[in-house]
Amino acid sequence: MSALEAEHGCRFLAIPSLVTVSAAWRNGIARWDGTIERFGTGGADAYGYVDALSLHVSIWDADWSQVYFGTGGVQLLARLVDSFWSSDFETIPDDELLRDAGQIEHAVQGALRDLERPFRIRPDSD
Repeated sequence: MSALEAEHGCRFLAIPSLVTVSAAWRNGIARWDGTIERFGTGGADAYGYVDALSLHVSIWDADWSQVYFGTGGVQLLARLVDSFWSSDFETIPDDELLRDAGQIEHAVQGALRDLERPFRIRPDSD
C-alpha cells in the first residue's frame, strides 16, 4: 500500500472477488445478496439451497484496515427443471455464465450500495 500511495497517490485499494455462495430458495424463487431470481417452480412449498455467484467488494486503507465490504448477487449456478412427477437441478453450462450485462451491473450496484461515505478522505496535513 505504501508503494501504491507513493507512486500513484492511491489511499485506498478496492479488491473485487467473484465467489460461490448458497442461495436460499422457496417455490422456485432464489434470494441472495440483494438479488432475486426465478429458476423453476419446484412444487408447492418446495424450498432449499442452490449454488450462486456473488460479487464481494472490500476496500482497504493504507494501514490495511478494511473500511468497506459489500456483496451483490450475480447469477444462479443451477436451474430447477420441473416435470409432472418431479423436479431436479441442472447445472448452468459455463458458456451461459456471466453473459447478462444487466445481472452484472445489478451485482456491482448491490455490492457498492452502502458506499456513500463509509470513510472520510482527509487532505494531508503539513
